[in-house]
Order: sequence, then structure tokens, then C-alpha cells
Amino acid sequence: MNLLTKLVCALLAVIVLSAGMNYLALRATVLPGFEQIEHDNAERNLLRVSDAISNELQHLMKSTRDWAFWDDTYSFAVGENDAYIEENLRFETFESLGVDLAVFVDLDGQVLWAMGHGPESGDDIRLEELFAPSTLTEHGMLRHDAPENEVSSIVQTALGPMLMASLPILTTDATGPVGGALVMAKFLDDTAIEQLRDQTKVRFDLTQIAGTSLTDEQRFTLNTITDEQPVYISSAGDEMLTVNTVLPDNMGQPALLLHVETPKRISAVGHQAIAWALGLLLIVGCVVIAVMAWMIKTIAVSPLTNLTQHVLSIGQTGDLLEQVFT
Repeated sequence: MNLLTKLVCALLAVIVLSAGMNYLALRATVLPGFEQIEHDNAERNLLRVSDAISNELQHLMKSTRDWAFWDDTYSFAVGENDAYIEENLRFETFESLGVDLAVFVDLDGQVLWAMGHGPESGDDIRLEELFAPSTLTEHGMLRHDAPENEVSSIVQTALGPMLMASLPILTTDATGPVGGALVMAKFLDDTAIEQLRDQTKVRFDLTQIAGTSLTDEQRFTLNTITDEQPVYISSAGDEMLTVNTVLPDNMGQPALLLHVETPKRISAVGHQAIAWALGLLLIVGCVVIAVMAWMIKTIAVSPLTNLTQHVLSIGQTGDLLEQVFT
């Protein structure tokens, strides 16, 4: 191996070592910044879904308020409007509101009228098919001690989770005394979830915690989520980041497991940036080596080769006056 080849190999070794050290440095300093931005973006997606569900509850509360704060509803609740059911309480009316369950209750907590239809199928359902008789009472849905009271919550049922709102029945000008309670609810079924996905542009799933066969992964996630760490982030392969949290009911009990998936596009950009940086470093290194090899050959190696050949020639001819050509 001649001198020039040795020099080129040494320079190549230096370039490769430099590239490796730069790769480790970039992974330790630059990539974590991309990953943090990606985690923040994933948590924003989680918040976007949570806010969308809260907005659905607010919309349901508005529909409930329109019916609960009405003189006709008030007179019906206190037993002074027998024609109210025939004139107002039709399935089509509540269907147009997106309401799957409506329950009118008097001051004693007795159901005056109730309507419900199941998720997806739309079949008529009874309250006892959804939950135990005490469920609405436990959630504070059936009794309101003051006109300003209102309750909204996620409620777990035998047919799946529901968004539920309850208000005291008052006169049209929202004054008391309280005449009873009105409860309205809608299922968070596949159709509702798909609408929320379209609205938020986020891929997510909701799992009811009670009465559902949870996977080992879901149980691990639930055990990981605490008051101190309400959000659990993990990787699902090389292309997806998952973010999980628990949505509680109005009593603070876990009701739904919210699972959001976010593509790892941001960290992919980070990896791509590092790859481009290393690629450019290697290209520049190769160019520098080529230029240096040419310069070394021109400035040092060629003259030394000529000098060597001249010395050998003198040794063979013995002519010390032979001209040296560089």
C-alpha cells in the first residue's frame, strides 16, 4: 500500500468516525426536541377530543334547558297539563335533537314520562335496560334543590356510555319553585364517535370502563394513569404515538378510557433531518478527501516519486550530474 492510499484510508476513517460522533450528538440533542414537540402535539389532540366531548355535553345541556325552562313543561310536571304528552312528546322531536333518552320526573322523583331508543338500531328501550334504578339518583339527575342546579356527566350503561344532562323544571323565565327534573341523554356510539373523529380530525377510541372486557394493555394503562400522571403516552410501533387518559363522571369516578393515536410525523422529520445532515457530511468529507488526495499527490507524492526514481537512476548510472525532473 503506497503513501497516498494510506493517507486516503486514514482520512476516510476520520470522516466515518466524525459522522458517527455527529450522529450520536444529534440524537442526544436535536432529536429529543422533535420528540417533545410530537408529544405536545399528541397531548393537544387528546385535549381536542376531550373538548369536543365537553362541547357535546354543553349542546345537550342547551337542548335540555330549552325544554326544562318552559311553562308548558312546568305545568305538566306539577300535574296541570294532561295534554302535554300528546301535543309535545313525540319520538321524532327528540330524534331531531340527537337525543336518545328523555326522562321527565316530578318533585317526588317519580317518572312522569320517558322515551329511549338504543344505539345504532334505534329500538325502543326502557330505563331498566340501561342501568339500575338508583343510577340516576346517584348521579344527582332526579332531584334539584335549587333553580340554579344543573348536572352533566358521562354515564356508563349496559348498552354503552351516554352523555347525560339534567336540569330542574322551571317556568319560561327560569324561576322556581322547582317543579321536577328533566333528563336528556345521547349515546356515545360508533356513529357519534365517527362524527367526533370527523370534527376533530383525530383518530381515537373510547372504551367504557365498567361492564367491559378490558385487554391487558388497557388494564396496564388504567393502572398507570393517576392523579399525578393523568396522561399516559407510549409508542405503538415506529409510526404511531398513543396517548391515553381517563374521562370521569360527575362524581369523579373513571367512566371512559380515551385512547388517541397520533402519527409520528414530527419525529420522522427529525430522523430525516439527521440523515440528511450525516449524508451531507459524508459527501463533503469525500469531496475534501478527493481534493486533499489530489493536492498531496501533486505537491508531495509526485515530487518524492521523481526524486526516488532519480536517486535509483544515479545508483545505477553513477552520474551525479543527472538532472532531476519534478
